[in-house]
Amino acid sequence: MHSTSPLTASVQGTPIEMPPSWQDDGFRDTLPAILAAWARAHGTDPALTVLDHRGKPHARAGTLTWRELDRRTGDLAAFLRRTCRPGQRAALLMDQGADYVVALLGVIRAGLIAVPLFPPARGESCRQLANAVLDADPSVILTTSNLLGPTKSFVDEFRRAPVQLAAVDTLPPLRGGVPPCPEPGPDDLACLQYQAQAVGRASAVMFSQANLVAGARQAAGALGIRRGHNTSVSWLPLFEHLGLLLGLLTPLVAGIQTVLLHPSAFHDDPLNWLRALANYPGAVGAAPNAAYAFCVSRIALRDRAELRLHGVAALADVGDSVRPEVANRFTAAFAEYGLRPWVYRPCYGLVEATALVAATEGEHTETAFYRAQLALGRAVPTVPGEVDAVTLVAAGVPRRQQVCVVDTATRTPVPDGRVGEIWVSGPNVARGYWRRSEASTETFCVLLAGAAEAGEPCWWLRTGDLGVQYGGQLYVTGRVSDVLTVDGRSHYPQDVEATAESAHPAIAAHQVCAFTALFDDGPRAVLVAERATWVFVEELDEAEVAAAIRRAVAVEHGLALREVLLLGPGLLPRTPGGTAARARCRERYLAGGLGSGWQE
Repeated sequence: MHSTSPLTASVQGTPIEMPPSWQDDGFRDTLPAILAAWARAHGTDPALTVLDHRGKPHARAGTLTWRELDRRTGDLAAFLRRTCRPGQRAALLMDQGADYVVALLGVIRAGLIAVPLFPPARGESCRQLANAVLDADPSVILTTSNLLGPTKSFVDEFRRAPVQLAAVDTLPPLRGGVPPCPEPGPDDLACLQYQAQAVGRASAVMFSQANLVAGARQAAGALGIRRGHNTSVSWLPLFEHLGLLLGLLTPLVAGIQTVLLHPSAFHDDPLNWLRALANYPGAVGAAPNAAYAFCVSRIALRDRAELRLHGVAALADVGDSVRPEVANRFTAAFAEYGLRPWVYRPCYGLVEATALVAATEGEHTETAFYRAQLALGRAVPTVPGEVDAVTLVAAGVPRRQQVCVVDTATRTPVPDGRVGEIWVSGPNVARGYWRRSEASTETFCVLLAGAAEAGEPCWWLRTGDLGVQYGGQLYVTGRVSDVLTVDGRSHYPQDVEATAESAHPAIAAHQVCAFTALFDDGPRAVLVAERATWVFVEELDEAEVAAAIRRAVAVEHGLALREVLLLGPGLLPRTPGGTAARARCRERYLAGGLGSGWQE
């Protein structure tokens, strides 16, 4: 391994020296070069299909071939080279669709840094968008002609310096030649990925061309994607890291067709996604755990009858904790319609590692451990259903990168069966956080104890996630910052949330957040939950619901909840994937933005 810091290299603008094994494995390609190669070799094959479900019983499809996609991105890149300098930022404020893909790839091809975002809207998302645009400081904002007016009004509200606005679907004709510009290289920054769950100030992760290509190739290998055999079908938002990498860049790098749905098409009716998976050969998809639960709860039996899922090749469950009951319900619910059990693939990933770190092969593995022992840092297996047992789903094995479970106090690897922080090293690991050098150093540039003295140190990414190696697989137990520590005992929030959710039928699935807050007598546990949409608030005894939650959590975990808050449907902070955003929920609670609840 080489000791060049990814942070130092990105800040100083010097090339990163990567291990020879990574350089020789195709990780040094660039996205524009890969797209151009597919356009030359398979120009008339379909590259991108967008399904439009708006106001229609069945989707209308629009398709671009590899040659058309390459030409459109080239035209946009030529326009941007006339008006911008390499290394400047270009923010994307538009709806998901073909224009979004063209804008993203055209920006990267022009040597600019893409900032994938979303159209202006009202509420909390508008504030997040404004913070991101101010932090990125783009020289150009790309949108579509139908959004030019709202986008200009939005930008004028908070940005004093002038910024160029351009609609990618109505580019002005180029006059004169395009200034010469070198093609972007593997080490050039390609993208700033803002995190929807970040609290406080805006936070973006920096990706180089090499990071994105490496992450895409790792994901393609993990999911068994092969050109001529598979099609990617995704509804995930392209401004989120999972949608960007798994929904767009992985199929692009692998040379397979991308089929995109608008996220609202899934949230309005998850049948739209499963129907598309059934309609395209060798379909590959990805979604967070809550989305699979949503499919089971929202798709009626009469509608499932039309599905033919025999051809689906892989479905990655990534982005959230994988709950075993969801995994089993989803595979059982759709087995009758052709879904093979090994198609469902629990995975582990995070934005700082370009989405995917580990993935399973074959049918998923579940193991029951003693909950109290896990809280003490030991994975002691037990029988499922035993008192104090908690069942975890394995996240599989690392994919063309190194993973180490580490004792952070000593910075040494822990033996199998011991809980520690998950550290990752590989060509997929991002360059650091945009304009946050101190946080980047602490997160992306850490060494194992004694590594420097040993000769060839390897820089590691601290993921902030807790995990354990057991039986040759990685199990993710929780997040360091989310662990509930009350009266000297530790509890994993996702376990407490699952218990609370099952305590009363009026609680919405996957819409529960547990965290700690500081009271006069020290840190205490707080739980926030949403009412299910079918519940009439006039007929609900909220005190009874809060009492049921308290009893269940006390019996199952020995944890007393200081406060229980019940919110109306849609009021809990969410990620773009639809799951509860725990960190943002805690932030709003501490700021008094969630109101008062039932206190102990």
